[in-house]
Parts: sequence; C-alpha cells; structure tokens
Amino acid sequence: MLFMNKTLLRLARGLWLWILAIAGVSFLTLVGTTALAEIIAGFLGSLFEPQEALSSAGSAIRGALVVALFTFCAQMGKGLLEYKTAAEARTSMRRMIFSRVLELDAGGIEKIGPVSAITASVDAVEQMQMYFSTYLPSLICSILAPIYLFFHLKNISMPVALLLLAVSLVLLPVNNLFRCRIEQIRKTYWKSLDDMTGYYMDSLRGLTTLKLFNRDQEHSRILGEKADILNYNINCFMKVNFTSFLVTEAMIYAAILFALVNSAGRIADGSMTIAQALIVLMLSYSYFSAAKELMNASHSALTAIAAAGKVEEILDTDTVRTSRPFRKIRSILRESAWIMFPMDTRAEAEPCRIFP
Repeated sequence: MLFMNKTLLRLARGLWLWILAIAGVSFLTLVGTTALAEIIAGFLGSLFEPQEALSSAGSAIRGALVVALFTFCAQMGKGLLEYKTAAEARTSMRRMIFSRVLELDAGGIEKIGPVSAITASVDAVEQMQMYFSTYLPSLICSILAPIYLFFHLKNISMPVALLLLAVSLVLLPVNNLFRCRIEQIRKTYWKSLDDMTGYYMDSLRGLTTLKLFNRDQEHSRILGEKADILNYNINCFMKVNFTSFLVTEAMIYAAILFALVNSAGRIADGSMTIAQALIVLMLSYSYFSAAKELMNASHSALTAIAAAGKVEEILDTDTVRTSRPFRKIRSILRESAWIMFPMDTRAEAEPCRIFP
C-alpha cells in the first residue's frame, strides 16, 4: 500500500543521503518534542508539592529552553534540507532527462514527441521533486517514530503504548486505500468534465443549425444529463475525501481518548502519578504526527507517480541507432555539384550519367 514507483526510485539515485538527512532531522525533532514533554510533565506533576516545585523550577525552565531551542534549530534545518533536496532533485532529473533525449535519434524524438520531452523536463520534474523532499523522508520517519515512542511509554502504560502503536501502523494502509479510491474518482471526474465541455462547445458551434432543424431541446437534454454525471462525480469525490478525513481522525482521537480514560483510571487507583499521566497524554498525539505528515504528502506522491509515466517513456526509449553506416562512398563531380550516395556492397555499380 506504499506509493512506490520504480522510475522514481531510479531517479532517486544520488539523493538518498539528502533523504536520510531529512528523516534524521525529523527524528531529532521528535526526540526534542519528547524531551520537552517529559520536562513539562515532570514540573507540572510536582506542583502539588510547593517546596519541590520551587527547587526544580529553575532547572526545568532552563531544560525546557534548551530543548525548545534544539527543536527550533532542527525544524529550521529540516526546512533547509528539504529545499536543498528539491533543488538537487530538479538538477539531477533534468540532467538525466536531457542526456537521454540527446542520445535519441530523430525517430526516437518523433516517437516520444518534442512537446512530451519539454513537459517531462519542466512540469513533470516540478511535480516529482516533492516525492523526494517530503514523501520519502516522511515515510521513513513514520516507521521510526511510533517504535521510538512505544519504548518511551511501555514502562508507563503498556496497554496504551500497544494501542497507539497498532493504530499508527494501521492508519497508513487505511489512508492509502482512500487515496487510491480518490485517484480513481478524480480520473472519472476529468473524463466527464472533458465530455461535457466538448459537447457544450460543439453545441455552441452548431447552435444555428440546431435551431434551424429544431434539435436544440434534444441537445439541451443530453447536455443536462452530462452535467448531472459531472455533478455526481464531484459529489462522490467530496464524499470519499470527507470520509477519509473522518475515519482517520476518528481513529486518532479514539486512541487518544482511550489513553486519557486509562490514565485517569490509573491515577484514581494510585498506580500512575500525575506526571506520568501528563507524559502519556502529551506523547499520544506525537504518535500520529509523522503519520499525518505522510498522509498530507500522499497526494504529492500520487501526482509524482502520475508524472513519472512521462519520464519513464523517455528513459525506456531504445537509443540504439538502426541505420547502418555507408561502407563505400562514390562521388560524381559535375561542374560544381557533388552528389554522394551509398554503393551497393554486393557488386560494383555501373557508371551512371546524371545529365543527358
């Protein structure tokens, strides 16, 4: 259910260090967020003991400021790395595409079309760059983040840690199912839009003829049917998109609600402190931050996969030149004109006259 494409992975050569660097910085951001949550939860948990709260206030504030500064720098570094990765992806992909186009002969260019080559090197590259700078790093981080947080929470509350881990792992396939369905509906929507628009423009061009032969009402009825089909496809697209948002958000907040109820019950029976409960609640939503970032990038991934088809056509075009070089050349001089043509390799050709 992951949006993987062999052409995009082929184009990712030379970019994996940048992709891993973005994933690593994202993971460091999660580490800083976890440390900040533990510091804040520990300080708030000690508020019921004023003497201990006053003694630990200075160290808690200093620690929170250091962690916040670290998280801020990590976020800045992540943005810079994403920009550098996108720029490097654009440069490397365009170099690869242009190198491949230059290897093609006239027949290969005619096969793919010069417009397709220009589109692949401009529009397709712009659509594919988000796959390398956003989707792949988010995919790596969405796998590492729940495992890291699970080991942080399992000693506090094993049932909550297991539930949050399970929901975070199930969330991605569920979202991808909805995304694939949305992509299918979107293709149907564009087909119905083209159909209705083409029929409408044809009706406008032949409006005088339609009125002359009293066929305008029939065309109006057909145009209304095509408009109804388009409206139905738009409503289906919006319904599936809203259902996807509703289901994924319901799964997230249901898991967080379970963590809240479980923590409240354990505080009541004395098996969990307030500081531990605050850590659970603060980190519960962090379980899904990487997954939500990946879900937001899934649309860009689908667009990149669609754009990769244009590039794949260029990269898979055979560059072997089928024309054989001339083995023997004969030239005929007539006044100031030279005429070159290949010799028949089976037998020597007879002398020929160009002019009578």
